[in-house]
Amino acid sequence: MGMLNLGQVSVSHNKRIAIKDASLTVNEGEIIGFIGADGAGKSSLMHAIAGVIRFEGEISFQNHIYHSPSEAEKLKSQIGLMPQGIGLVLYELLTVDEHLSFFANIRSIKQDERFNEYKNRLLRMAGLDKFVDRRAGNL
Repeated sequence: MGMLNLGQVSVSHNKRIAIKDASLTVNEGEIIGFIGADGAGKSSLMHAIAGVIRFEGEISFQNHIYHSPSEAEKLKSQIGLMPQGIGLVLYELLTVDEHLSFFANIRSIKQDERFNEYKNRLLRMAGLDKFVDRRAGNL
């Protein structure tokens, strides 16, 4: 069993199926990506994994099984999701760095040297390290 397991996960929005019967296993240290056209269900699947929307099926993260956002609540301090796209940026006037600080603050994450090293590594990996001072509305 991997660090993240999805079993027959389906997400619907207003009776419209966004993703149907997705199953996958992700092992520790693996990096995965969801690739597909607009409306293919990539964001819906990520929101289900992060425990922020309702879904059918079963998700297991670090051996904790959940079937709903309320069951995922215990894990939300260990799962990060930064939505993108029109209408999903928190504040257009906040910089990339200010957004990250905001989300760390609402999760009571200590922003110490270890946090900053990890944040900078992720920014480099995402190609955003040169844009930390850029306003989100200008990305």
